[in-house]
Amino acid sequence: MTMLDFLCGTACLCKQFPARKLRVAVLFGDQSTEHEVSVMSARNVVKAIDDARYEIVPVLIDRTGHWLMAQEG
Repeated sequence: MTMLDFLCGTACLCKQFPARKLRVAVLFGDQSTEHEVSVMSARNVVKAIDDARYEIVPVLIDRTGHWLMAQEG
C-alpha cells in the first residue's frame, strides 16, 4: 500500500486525473544587509528543486521593499 492509498483510499480523485506540477514560490532578497546572501541561497534552492515535479516561481524583494516576479530566461 502506498502512502497515497493510505491517505486517500482507492477512490481518490488524485488517481483519476493526471498529476499537475505543484507551484512553489521562492521568495528572496529583502531590504536587509543579508540581501545578497538571500539571493545566493535562493539560487541554490531553485537548483535543488525537481522542476519535473514543481513549477518554480521566483519572487524577488528588492532593496526598496518592492516585490517583483523574476522573469524566465
